[in-house]
Amino acid sequence: MKTTPRSEAEAVKASRRTLLPAGMHDAEIREASEQQSKRGNDMIPLLVIVRDVDGIERELRDYLTDKALGAAKLRHACEAVGALAKYDNGSIGAEDFPGHAVRVKIGIEKKRGFPDRNVIEDYAPSAAARVVNLREAM
Repeated sequence: MKTTPRSEAEAVKASRRTLLPAGMHDAEIREASEQQSKRGNDMIPLLVIVRDVDGIERELRDYLTDKALGAAKLRHACEAVGALAKYDNGSIGAEDFPGHAVRVKIGIEKKRGFPDRNVIEDYAPSAAARVVNLREAM
């Protein structure tokens, strides 16, 4: 196993379980796959990387589905990665997501009997992505 050399203070700081503050954060979608949920619905699990204020990468998992409760988040995720046309045509795949910079709305989920955790509530295009008017680009 490879290790990351850290001082005692760095190791303690890295080991602390702190939550990202709620709100919009820059992120990158690293991995995506196509699977079936336990209920037999198609879903696309994503591995999303968000950096905290200290630059430490946080891995968040998210699951996109086409069910009614996840419809807006799926559409916004497709729009954030530039795949809205594919979404509108009725077919989106896991290959459309990895490698894209996005903005994510982070929330804090509280469940009785479990520690609080960060969850992704929504997606938006990255602040670096900008709309270009094709008439001006020519």
